[in-house]
Amino acid sequence: MIFQPITEHNLTLASDIVHSNPAYNILENGNASRSMSEIRKEFLNGKTESYLIIDGEKTIGVVDFLDNNPRDNHPWIGFLMIKKEYQLLGCGKRAYEAFEKN
Repeated sequence: MIFQPITEHNLTLASDIVHSNPAYNILENGNASRSMSEIRKEFLNGKTESYLIIDGEKTIGVVDFLDNNPRDNHPWIGFLMIKKEYQLLGCGKRAYEAFEKN
């Protein structure tokens, strides 16, 4: 797996992944979808590192990482989402394990 930084250039890929999970969005903010402004604020905030998760030729998810959480001085994965069509296939587990090795 490859972890590609999320930038303004590829932000629509992150948006596609977030929008593939409307149940999460409803739980998180009460709406099934999120605006590009909200997606931008989430992944291009300057406080965390956000990556697209790429498996072969497919963009399968996103991960948001904080190198040093000021509350406990430890690294944190704050967000890991797999695109709906790749869920229940072990992709999340493989992505987490690959990210942990990086």
